[in-house]
Amino acid sequence: MVDAGLRLRFNGEVPIDCQWPRWQCARAQDPLPPADALPSPVGDAWLQVRGHDLWLHSPGTVARALTAGGEPGHGYGVLPDFALRGIPRRQGRRPKRPFAVAWSPYVRYVAGIRYDERALLDYPYLESTPADSARPRVHAVKLGVLGDAQQVRDSLYVVDTRSGQQHDIALPEGWNTLSEAGVLGWEGGRLYAVIAHFGTPRRLRLVEIEAGSGAVRTVLEEASDTRLQLNVYSYNRPAVAILPGQDTAVCCAS
Repeated sequence: MVDAGLRLRFNGEVPIDCQWPRWQCARAQDPLPPADALPSPVGDAWLQVRGHDLWLHSPGTVARALTAGGEPGHGYGVLPDFALRGIPRRQGRRPKRPFAVAWSPYVRYVAGIRYDERALLDYPYLESTPADSARPRVHAVKLGVLGDAQQVRDSLYVVDTRSGQQHDIALPEGWNTLSEAGVLGWEGGRLYAVIAHFGTPRRLRLVEIEAGSGAVRTVLEEASDTRLQLNVYSYNRPAVAILPGQDTAVCCAS
């Protein structure tokens, strides 16, 4: 989004920017972000993962670390092993784009989910017929299974891209984020996410986070003794909309 409306960027041999609704198109002057980058909504900056932290890039400036404190099994923007995409990522078959990260609409903040897999045990996966060998190959990934004392833990974080101020937001004991939901929307300097408790009854909680302070407020909580999620299937997009400028959330839990 830009002040003049919506800007579209088309990839090809020559990058082209078009502004809608006027449909004024011209050759893009800014370089295209690399394939493993997460561009900002305005297109003037992008995020990449280096090591276990997020780095902020923009044309004509030196890249800088946006987060601090990332480590193996507990990084920022890092695809976790339990997503079962860690193997193709290690093999270089998937771009290492920042995972579970969202920009605020006007690029001031970056927020996301941070996964802690440090206490998980290794789970072996067998690649029976590797492309470059006749011998099977074993891949070890971090994965919690039913009965394990330690499971993946997660938390939320928000970073001010101007000041570099970082807030790591721990969840209440027994609560987890919903990976399929992530950051649902923004209203000025506030962001909205859903956390879940899978005990009995099941509970979903819509929370509001002040990006500048990291303060958390419960907006709405629902409970059910049977089934409770944000759409018919967990892989569907959440049936939740944050209406900017109206202090209103439209949601439907099933």
